[in-house]
Amino acid sequence: MDFLKFADLMKNIGFRNDEPIRSTFELKRNDLKNPVFRKGYPKVAGHYRVTSIWSEDGEVAFLAKKDRNISQLFPFYKEEVDFLAKHRRFRKN
Repeated sequence: MDFLKFADLMKNIGFRNDEPIRSTFELKRNDLKNPVFRKGYPKVAGHYRVTSIWSEDGEVAFLAKKDRNISQLFPFYKEEVDFLAKHRRFRKN
């Protein structure tokens, strides 16, 4: 998902243009069975909060913190972001 599509998605969720994105999303156990999550850094089911966004080959990737675990950051790469967007996992906190 490129940045323009991601920005449109965040706007549809309820973010304004001048508002920093601090979206949350839920990663379910069934999601982790998808091959897209088996390639990268291991993740666990639960609620996450996006903390930092960057570009990976022109597509959105980000770091997220799992709720109640503020010391560990989980990277979500472009394929994982696409999966989360496709399955409408993002929410405004």
